[in-house]
Amino acid sequence: SKNRKRASLRQMSEDEIAAFIGEINRILVPSGHLFLWVDKFHLCQGVLGWTAGTELEIVDLITWNKQSFGMGYRTRRTAEYLLALQREPKRAKGVWKDHGIRDVWEEKVKRSHTHRKPVELQTRLISAVSNQGDFVVDPAAGSFAVMESAVAAGRTFLGCDING
Repeated sequence: SKNRKRASLRQMSEDEIAAFIGEINRILVPSGHLFLWVDKFHLCQGVLGWTAGTELEIVDLITWNKQSFGMGYRTRRTAEYLLALQREPKRAKGVWKDHGIRDVWEEKVKRSHTHRKPVELQTRLISAVSNQGDFVVDPAAGSFAVMESAVAAGRTFLGCDING
């Protein structure tokens, strides 16, 4: 039944993803960040086509050890990947405030949604790159874990999900 739920979710096309990223680039403050979850396929094949024509550059990668295993045609997936992209001007000093975030993050989540992401990690990242009262935008919110994280970090959340 879990696989049926996942299979019934509409997958965004490459063009839709690029359009979302283009709009995110448009509204991001200078030196603002986009945290983009990607699967192993896109990690290996690249996502630079999605960022073409934007001011966004990849500045870091976090591997999330989910502490459970999922699907896979060859190997079972125990990790997901989060790309940190930054809008020009690209800089870390004075922008990234939490230097204790590890590049391999272990956090088990309770699955209330097929694609649930780690709230603690997202809270730390939001706190690291934004200030109290800033806006956090998630145009494809899914489980609304980013909303939980934004509220926990004292940020204002704007988000929605595609209703397929």
